[in-house]
Amino acid sequence: MVFCGNCQGTFGKATDLAQFTDPGERFQMAGPHDFRPLVRERLSAAGWHDGRTCDVRTFVDLLRAEGFHVSGRAVDFLSEFDGILLGFPNPNLPRMTVEYAFGSRMGIELVSNRWVRHWGRFAGEEFTPIGTDRRGYGTLLVGDSGAYYFGYDSSLFEIATSIPLFFERLMSRESWKNIDVDVPYS
Repeated sequence: MVFCGNCQGTFGKATDLAQFTDPGERFQMAGPHDFRPLVRERLSAAGWHDGRTCDVRTFVDLLRAEGFHVSGRAVDFLSEFDGILLGFPNPNLPRMTVEYAFGSRMGIELVSNRWVRHWGRFAGEEFTPIGTDRRGYGTLLVGDSGAYYFGYDSSLFEIATSIPLFFERLMSRESWKNIDVDVPYS
């Protein structure tokens, strides 16, 4: 098994993280995923495995201290994918590698709470940042609905509504739905 610094084979009961979710939400582990073989291979190479769970309390505290909304959906995702650095060939420029950092490995200092709240207004839900493009160009987000998004500047894209489809579309850059967003300030 491969673990990041704050990950263990098991974290404990789902209720151990109940204090980190918004009132009224119930935390549930994501469990096994039906990833396509290439997605599973790339995630495994990055350190993910079935049953991987991480203690994300420190990172959740950091998000909250920075003023970010933290949903149960985000805690669920982060508890499995925290610390992952996922790299793969750019589907449009195969000689270029795309890298996304998740959870405690992302550059939280690159994420603007103002932009996250602004994107959420246009999507009609609150967002939690779950990852960043390693070049600092974009933020990966999960909404309270469980939908996954990519935002940068005045652009917002809905990627998917499930974890397997999120990673598949993240790697292929196919089927991202553009959401019209106005610039919040000039």
